[in-house]
Amino acid sequence: GGGASDAGAASVSFLAGAAGVAAGAEVFNNYGNKANDELLVAHGFATRSNPHDRVALKLTVGLLESGPRAALGPFYLRRGGAVPARLWRALDDPAAAPNASSSSDSDAPPPEVDLDAVELLLSALTARLAPFDA
Repeated sequence: GGGASDAGAASVSFLAGAAGVAAGAEVFNNYGNKANDELLVAHGFATRSNPHDRVALKLTVGLLESGPRAALGPFYLRRGGAVPARLWRALDDPAAAPNASSSSDSDAPPPEVDLDAVELLLSALTARLAPFDA
């Protein structure tokens, strides 16, 4: 069922089907597997240690030493999750995937990347996550 709410009202009502809900009965709500940004925008709260939380990483890289720059991402990195294979592929060859966010993450293993690419990723993540270090 759906719900109805008035921003100025002190209550929220939900449809509970033909049988209804007995007065005083406990009612549960499942918000689903949502990251904190989604929970905050849609429901007004966030949870500490949310296993579905994520950070969006966007990178700008030079395709040639003095040539054009390409925007890569966003790549969504989840807490405790693997680095997306398409991010590794973009770091391995930025010119081949300047719009990496539009390609799907296949089951193909990520390419071997050099230490410079890993250090770039680590540096970008450290800078992106620094404001959240508590």
